[in-house]
Amino acid sequence: MEKLCWTLLLFYLGAIFGSFVNVIIYRLPRGLSLSTPRSHCPHCGHQLAVADNLPLFSFLALRGRCRYCHRPITWRYFIVEAVAGAISLYGIRRYGVSVAGGIFAALNWLMLAIVFIDLEHQIIPNRLLLLGMGLVVLWEALTGFAGYRAALFGAFLCGGLLYLSALVGNWLFKQASLGGGDIKLAGLVGLWLGAPLGSVGLFISFGLASLVGLILIATRRLQLKGHLPYAPFLIAGAWIAQVGGDSLIHWYLILGR
Repeated sequence: MEKLCWTLLLFYLGAIFGSFVNVIIYRLPRGLSLSTPRSHCPHCGHQLAVADNLPLFSFLALRGRCRYCHRPITWRYFIVEAVAGAISLYGIRRYGVSVAGGIFAALNWLMLAIVFIDLEHQIIPNRLLLLGMGLVVLWEALTGFAGYRAALFGAFLCGGLLYLSALVGNWLFKQASLGGGDIKLAGLVGLWLGAPLGSVGLFISFGLASLVGLILIATRRLQLKGHLPYAPFLIAGAWIAQVGGDSLIHWYLILGR
């Protein structure tokens, strides 16, 4: 019972950070301050009371609607808070209650913000990329920069592969297929995961994007030359690589014998 209580507490602490991730997702692309004004309904502008702003619980209690104007609140708020809580649990399970666990969680919360910003606005803010690089540098500092060569190689490899993919896509479709933000994000993923796991994440992202793109084209929800935000697929691939990349590499090497 005590273990369950601690698990729920750590999950909810992550969800609280997820609430701030939602603030970043909404305000940063719009050029708004992250600290002022206080949280308010995006429809009627009414300032939210504490009871209206409890991560996860308030959304469920209000049934996804503003208490004051009764207009619907996007499910993104609930999803981001829940995923941030899961990230917190995984980081603590992997690294314990430590600085390393905190950096791991912060970097993945940042990735979560990038996913939803790219989905809504088709941009990847440079400030978030720079913050991510700073977190990776801090991570390397904890180990005395023992793995900095592998990190740099991963950044150049993943960023370079995506840059080459962009050139091929531009030639095939006669228009920009990937943005500069996507290429920089791939470099950040490589910097964080290193070359082997970064490459695994990159190739998983290619597969996911291709599959979803083909489904959307087949169902006529996307034109052949339409734009599909790539950051969500790249980050999904990076998350899969973080969790199971070593096993995937091991299986590939066994199958290749």
